[in-house]
Amino acid sequence: MQKRVTLQDIADRLNITKVSVSKAINNQPGISEELRKRILSLAYETGYLKAGGNQMSKADSFAFIVQHKFFLTENESFYSTIYYHLNSICMANKKNLFLYVINPKDEENSILQQINKGSIEGIFIAGEIKEAYLHMLVNIGIPMIFIDFNNPHFQNDCILVDNFNISYYATTYLIDRGHKKLGFIGNMFSSSNVLDRFYGFQKALLTYRLEYRDDWILSNYNPETGYHVLDFQIPGEMPTAFVCHCDMSAYFLIQKLNSLGVSVPEDISVISFDNTALAQTCNPPLTSVDISKQEFAVLAFDMLNSRICHPKNDVRQVYINTKICERDSVKALK
Repeated sequence: MQKRVTLQDIADRLNITKVSVSKAINNQPGISEELRKRILSLAYETGYLKAGGNQMSKADSFAFIVQHKFFLTENESFYSTIYYHLNSICMANKKNLFLYVINPKDEENSILQQINKGSIEGIFIAGEIKEAYLHMLVNIGIPMIFIDFNNPHFQNDCILVDNFNISYYATTYLIDRGHKKLGFIGNMFSSSNVLDRFYGFQKALLTYRLEYRDDWILSNYNPETGYHVLDFQIPGEMPTAFVCHCDMSAYFLIQKLNSLGVSVPEDISVISFDNTALAQTCNPPLTSVDISKQEFAVLAFDMLNSRICHPKNDVRQVYINTKICERDSVKALK
């Protein structure tokens, strides 16, 4: 049986990077026209590209689509880590995984190039994206998996986190350690995940008959840019602990508190979500809800291949397991 030619094979033959080969085949900028012609010539010669069209064999290729604000901003690596795990799985299974980072203008105008049935066999969509954009992708007719979000207007397989309940448990974690005055950090209208975490926080307050205060519900995140900020208001009277919607939000909160002479966890405790690398490098290290990025990748790959092989199967929703990783940002009160 003849070995299937891969992007890496072509790159090795020409002594160039796999990225350059991908750019040539997908008609993307960043390489010279002379190099593009050499790559395409070898791709046809080796059978990677088929005569009569310049598309790669679709059985070899998946696409990973994610918003710019979820992938290329700041230092929070949640979706990029999922992508790297997924790319490793694809490589091990002789698949190409092409990354499409969508900027706000293209998302608003539903612009996406180089994806069609001839070039891509399946699509992973990570994080929420506008409905009009999703409609455009659905119309292409390629199987899709939603990673870390769902939309009731689309019947698609998805892999989710039970954000409502994990936020309830994270808030209860603080209550069990003596905290009765609790605040929440997060723009609940930035995504359904943050909104669910806010409602889980509220449920814990109601369950334990604790006071809810509007001035203890803060946001240090700009949903338009995807950046967190230090320029946000801190209330005069403070809670004893904050539930932060993600590690980066917690990091910026701690910087803000430190600038005001407030210490974590001596004065205020902090718990967050995602357990990214930042949770360990933050000072103090963050107690954070661990959401396995590797499990996201493994399940997404298996689910997409299952959907391709069995297109008429019922739509599935699969939930990722979570756990609280205890570090130094939470202090138990006497």
